[in-house]
Amino acid sequence: MRTAMSVMVGLLVMVGVLIGLPPAEAQVNSCSLNGVYILSGLGEAAGFLEVVGNLSFSPNGACTSGTLGGAVTIRHQGAAPTPFTPSGTYSVDSSGMVTANVPGVIDLVGFLALVTSPDEVANSIHLVVTFTGPQVLALTATREALTAGSFTLSGDLNLPATTSAMAGVLTLNGEPFLHAFGTANTFLGAGAGNFTMTGNVNTATGADALSHNTTGSDNTATGQAALFSNTTGGDNTATGEEALAANTTGSDNTATGQAALFSNTTGGNNTATGEEALAANTTGTANTATGRDALSGNTTGGNNTATGVAALFSNTTGSTNTATGGGALSSNTTGSTNTATGGGALDHNTTGFSNTATGRSALSSNTTGGNNTATGEGALADNTTGTGNIALGFNAGIALTSGDNNIYIGSNGGALTESG
Repeated sequence: MRTAMSVMVGLLVMVGVLIGLPPAEAQVNSCSLNGVYILSGLGEAAGFLEVVGNLSFSPNGACTSGTLGGAVTIRHQGAAPTPFTPSGTYSVDSSGMVTANVPGVIDLVGFLALVTSPDEVANSIHLVVTFTGPQVLALTATREALTAGSFTLSGDLNLPATTSAMAGVLTLNGEPFLHAFGTANTFLGAGAGNFTMTGNVNTATGADALSHNTTGSDNTATGQAALFSNTTGGDNTATGEEALAANTTGSDNTATGQAALFSNTTGGNNTATGEEALAANTTGTANTATGRDALSGNTTGGNNTATGVAALFSNTTGSTNTATGGGALSSNTTGSTNTATGGGALDHNTTGFSNTATGRSALSSNTTGGNNTATGEGALADNTTGTGNIALGFNAGIALTSGDNNIYIGSNGGALTESG
């Protein structure tokens, strides 16, 4: 038993080699030993010895010291196996000097040397252990891979800077999951970001977010495939699955919602809030869409503002329209400079222009008529192609369909002037 204990004490007096570390000029610290090491070895200590088990090294956050643990069994020739549970603390200074303290047993000192021999096995420590007397024990300690179960860190998880897919990367199921390639970039999610971009200050959270970025900078992508195709576009914010997914060079866009600004490629200064808002926009600029499907059909139209579910839903190339309310201007395609405020206002307008409708269903049947002003619920509700009409009041001018240059004032008001 005395000999077995002496051997175990000797395990902690290490003159060894740690493989898989930087060249010898790199700094050594307690984090160099971080991990669990499987022991195996034979030795001579007044007879045949066999040692099995593991040693664990858990560094503190500053990488100057740590906690020693593990479980070891020593089998001495002709004797029963002796289990031993090492516990205590260890430290490593910048020169590689290792000091291990096992309370109630002994204070130990060793030295950790760095080598980069290609003949050595990665993630292994080859130890030549000495202890009191002429006894020597040769061991191999191999770092245990974290392949199953769970573990708890007593300090920090220290990764190097991300310089490639092989350094400073946390993988999940063999695929990069967390890294910070480039300058001030952060990528979280399977396939998020890449390892070739030169763009800076990008943040991508979600599978494949910003995965094709090259020189684009100051982008924020949150959601699966958000800003997926972006290459050089900058100052974009995409929040939601596939938000701004097709964007390549467009800049200063904000998309919030699933597939918001989905098809945008080069359009800039757009703001889309809501599922599929501005979803079909490609090159249109300076549009603001708030609400599910708002301006969802817009392709190249610019300077439009749509607030409400399906507001300006069908607009494609129409510009400078303002629609406020669910379904407002929902059928408009190429009409421009229209203002619709209220649910269903101008909701059948297609190519009509310069119309102002304020109130629920105001000018709701208008298709191609232009320069009409309707204020009040149902005002000019049946007008289709009439132009230059003014209606003020509830259902004012409701019977007019195609007349021009009429004025209606008052609830259900008749015409002050009427041309047809």
